[in-house]
Parts: sequence; C-alpha cells; structure tokens
Amino acid sequence: MQRLAAGLAVLVVSMSLVPAEGAILGFDDVTTDGYLLIPDGYGNLDWDEMAVLKTTGQGNGYENGTVSGEYVAFNNAAHVATVSDTAFDFLGAHLAAAYYDGLQVEVRGFLAGTEVYSVTVGVDTTGPVRYDFNFWNIDQLTFKSYKGAFPSQFAMDDFEYNEEPDPTQGAVPEPTTLVIWSLLGTIGLIYWRRRSV
Repeated sequence: MQRLAAGLAVLVVSMSLVPAEGAILGFDDVTTDGYLLIPDGYGNLDWDEMAVLKTTGQGNGYENGTVSGEYVAFNNAAHVATVSDTAFDFLGAHLAAAYYDGLQVEVRGFLAGTEVYSVTVGVDTTGPVRYDFNFWNIDQLTFKSYKGAFPSQFAMDDFEYNEEPDPTQGAVPEPTTLVIWSLLGTIGLIYWRRRSV
C-alpha cells in the first residue's frame, strides 16, 4: 500500500512540473501579399487592429524585428491592438520598434473585463527582443505603443500562447488532476485508518 501511495505521489508531482508548451504564431501563413489585417480565427483567436507586413527590403524596424520567415505583425496605424478568445494564456513574443528607438509597448491582459496583468517594455529598431509575459487564463490582450505622448507602431514576431489555459497556472484544476488527487487522498485515508486500528 505504501508503494502505491508513494508511486501516485511521484506521478502527481511529476505531472505538475511539466512546463507549459505554447503554440507559436509566426505570421508567415496569414497572407502571401505584402500587407493584410490579421483575420479573426487566425490561431483560433480574434484580432483587432493587428496586421501583418512582408518585411523583405523594408530596411527599418519591421525588417529588423523579424525572427522567423518574412512577415511580422504590427499594430495597424499605431492603434491599440487587441487579441481575444474565450480563454487563453499569452506566454510571450519577440517585439521591436518599427520607427523610433525607446518605444514603449504596454501589454495588458484581461479576464471578464477586469485587468489582471499589465507590463510595459521598451523596444528599439535594432532588433527583436523576446519578452516572456506569462499572462495566464485571460480572454483579452491589448498592445498599446507610444514614444512620449505620441502613438507609434511596433513589430511582433513568434507570438507564443496556449489556446487552452494551462490548468497548472490557473485557479481551476484540470479534471484529471482532481481525480488523481482524490485517489491519492482516498488511499492516504485508507492507509491512515488501517494504521490507527
């Protein structure tokens, strides 16, 4: 009985230590044209004021912000860009300034209309920087970029996310985890009762 309980304990702990692996959107499969607003449904997410641009030959922060392929996403006309879904995790992305060094990109995560995350990062035109945001269990993500008081565009590549929120990071446990913990608790209770009798 002790071996079974110990084995289940090791199984539960090892399952909780598995790191989150996110899907990566490189934006190269949105279009073959030079520019397009990202359509809703790309990556099973809804997109507002976010577009893709073919960066080859641009010679600016867009091209320098490219990590994979020839396309980057950017906030169309420097508007606040929004990504949304019923629930997802935003793990991170590579960001760069399109035109101005020292650009600030404010990234905010919401759940049911309440802001639960907010991070502002500084980016330049010289190249992309990978930022790990780890916004867990959100349903809306916004990007706002500005230099001083003026909005300006940023480039983004390799957007990493979990389409389904990672249950090890959120408040609601995954059903199989509940079953394993229940089994482990039951076995522990049986073992404790047998020892005390």
